[in-house]
Amino acid sequence: MDGTSSASPNGILNSPFETNCLFMPSALWKELGGFEEAFESAGGGLVNLDLFKRACELLDVQLVSLLGEATFHQSHGGVSTNTADYPLAAWQAEYERLRGAPFRVRRRPMLSLGSPPPQAIAAIHREGATGELVRRYVELLKSALLNETALEAEAAFFLARDTVGDGRELDDQVAYDVPASAPEHLAELVADRAEGRFFRADPRSIGFGYTMIGRHRMDEIDACVTTVIDDRVPGDLVECGTWRGGAAILMRGILAARAERGRSVWVVDSFAGLPPPTGEHETFDLSAEHFPQLAVARERVAENFERFGLLDGRVRFLEGWFKETLPDAPIKRIAVLRLDGDLYESTMIPLTALYDRVSPGGYIIVDDYGALPGCRAAIDEFRATRGIDDPIVRVDWTGVHWRKAVRHRGRRA
Repeated sequence: MDGTSSASPNGILNSPFETNCLFMPSALWKELGGFEEAFESAGGGLVNLDLFKRACELLDVQLVSLLGEATFHQSHGGVSTNTADYPLAAWQAEYERLRGAPFRVRRRPMLSLGSPPPQAIAAIHREGATGELVRRYVELLKSALLNETALEAEAAFFLARDTVGDGRELDDQVAYDVPASAPEHLAELVADRAEGRFFRADPRSIGFGYTMIGRHRMDEIDACVTTVIDDRVPGDLVECGTWRGGAAILMRGILAARAERGRSVWVVDSFAGLPPPTGEHETFDLSAEHFPQLAVARERVAENFERFGLLDGRVRFLEGWFKETLPDAPIKRIAVLRLDGDLYESTMIPLTALYDRVSPGGYIIVDDYGALPGCRAAIDEFRATRGIDDPIVRVDWTGVHWRKAVRHRGRRA
């Protein structure tokens, strides 16, 4: 396995997410049922990744990599090799239709056997250590931004607040040992944080994380940013609607960990909350008058970047209402465009102003497609008007993304 490949972002000493040279006992092949014949995309789509993932999910399987051995993989003009119209989004959509969930990498411990040449040993150690450190840093950054490591303290705070608010006497032991005293409460908080649910029970229970998007959508940002880096898709990373800045901080952290110095992270927000709803599409009033906790000052967001050591010249703030700042925004090319404006207008304006600046192969991430009708209406209307048929991939109960296809423009002489 080529350690520089996007299939081995953690280095060749760690588990890849696919392989084109897979050996297994015949009994294991029969247990897996071989390739899933329901994959109908030309070239098989993600059938190869599906088989490898299913094999790695078996508890009694040991993954072994032969160091110093190689296979020749011919470069040719096929469905996905050397093509200008890479069909990954369609493959992802097919996988989700067949498996009921987006494709996610299944990592497992890998045993490496063999004796590579001396020149390769240093590179393997350097690459393996670097890849492992990058992954560990990014995972720790996500946990910190979601406040996953302090959810017991959050649960204790909410318990104490509600107890005192109801006029009841607070039992210190209950708040001190939430896992023992209120396990259901803690379990609900953990589940909601993973899914990015906050207002279901109490709009005041907004939490102490730096983002409200949850673990699944944070993983999605990680995957999209990592992919555009690996695929060398040109452009900056743009977030329209940032709240406390958590998603944008993650983007900047990934760039820093990968030593990507040619891209900037644009943080676009009014920093005064959401505007009042307008038009027939809106069913919620999320303006600062009703939800002041959604209004976070630019200075506070900058402090949050600084808290993680990620505030520098590559973090660009664009302050003001989208209709005033985005049409003439000094953003040239975009690799990842993340939309978290909640409302119809706050979704349509960024799309209209910025979509044509998204590079082919870049991602459009939409946070509220499943949760808010106005957002969904804006996305569906824009895609229909522009004739966009790139498949929408569902991430969780509300988040989606699509990858902008590379369109054929004819051959050059």
